[in-house]
Amino acid sequence: MRHVFLINGRRPNPLMQVLGVIGGALMLLAALFVGAFVFLALLGLAVLGGLLFSLRLWWLRRQFRKAAEQQHRAGTTHRDGAYRRHSTVIEGRVTSRRDD
Repeated sequence: MRHVFLINGRRPNPLMQVLGVIGGALMLLAALFVGAFVFLALLGLAVLGGLLFSLRLWWLRRQFRKAAEQQHRAGTTHRDGAYRRHSTVIEGRVTSRRDD
């Protein structure tokens, strides 16, 4: 029979070995449970964020579609109307003061 000794040189108590194995198994189960809980919580937050993002994207597309239909019914696009209303020509000169 093989003898197992601890650092202090004494043989380990069989009851303490059994309690150690049971305690280790309980700690392992607790760690797995907490890890699964944290994983599922993060997964739930990711799903919720994805749903909120897709809802916002749907809402923006809906607003853009409405605006495009209104502009189409008016017979002009926003760009054409903006250029017609606010078109000004500005001329100027740029001089550089760097020493080359």
